[in-house]
Amino acid sequence: MTGPDDEVSIEINAPPSIEVSTVDTGDVQPVMITGSPQQSSQPVMLDLSSQNVKFVMGPNGQIIAIEKPAFTRNDFLIGGGIPFAIFFIPILMMMITGNFTDYNHEEVTLTKEEGTTNYTGEFEIDLDNQEIYHCHINGNGYEFNNAYVRCLSTTGDRADFSADVSNNSTTERISAGYWDGETGKITFDSGTDYGDSVIISFDYGDIAEDESSIFEFFEEIAWMTCCLGLLASLVMLIVGFASGKPGMGWGGLASLVGSPIVGILSSLFLGW
Repeated sequence: MTGPDDEVSIEINAPPSIEVSTVDTGDVQPVMITGSPQQSSQPVMLDLSSQNVKFVMGPNGQIIAIEKPAFTRNDFLIGGGIPFAIFFIPILMMMITGNFTDYNHEEVTLTKEEGTTNYTGEFEIDLDNQEIYHCHINGNGYEFNNAYVRCLSTTGDRADFSADVSNNSTTERISAGYWDGETGKITFDSGTDYGDSVIISFDYGDIAEDESSIFEFFEEIAWMTCCLGLLASLVMLIVGFASGKPGMGWGGLASLVGSPIVGILSSLFLGW
């Protein structure tokens, strides 16, 4: 037995030391992938170095990686091709079916009646086979057709003239004469003295045998489809970017900008 004064020695072994290794995480940020956990048990990996990934601040302060919508060629063709087709196909059909007859050009000199502002002359064509397409008015070598006086070819066998007359702060358009294809007589009087003579130029050509009825049909619907095509471009632009399809949005923008340019070039080709 040991007495109360006897010492008892207890040996305590210290636990082994724990080594903690640190890893340089660099700029890696925590990534949260949203979604239902029941959808898949496999981890979803995103390429954080891709340009199609953007980082946003989540509601709890965490950085969330969101994949940007991809630009696809099919979306671009849909967004730009459909509105452009609506706009351009009727114009293309007008180019195909149009009657591009070579015009004959003739200038007729009208002489002023003494003491008046009335100018008269004569111009005759074969109305059975020919018709007037365009006309414009020159006065004594000075062209004023686009300013105050206009020649309007209303039908193939008649042309009406008009003039803009200023009265104080208002401008009134009045009738200034006409050309009658049946008689060949031309009378022009805008109330202004343009000198001894006025020159009216006529562009005329042969009448198409079929009257180009198909051309006229596409000409009628072209005015409607041009507006419809521009509206469709605007819709594609808005819907594309709003629905996460940038290709469709950029296609709609390209059609919205390019269609008017093509329309202007087409009008020059058609001679509008």
